Amino acid sequence: MKLNLSFDSYNFMKSIITKFLFKNISPMIEQKESNNEFNFSILSYAKRKRNSNKAIYKYLLINN
Repeated sequence: MKLNLSFDSYNFMKSIITKFLFKNISPMIEQKESNNEFNFSILSYAKRKRNSNKAIYKYLLINN
């Protein structure tokens, strides 16, 4: 089954996903001051979740 999305619905879905992920990761962001510490927190989050691809995807969504 193909999923055809218009540009508007794609952006809408991306914003919902980003807000949901940001809500889950924001406590980590508040505790970290520098970018290096933030990157380290993402790596530790990936290790805890045992799925680094998901954590990297979340990191890219937040930083872009």
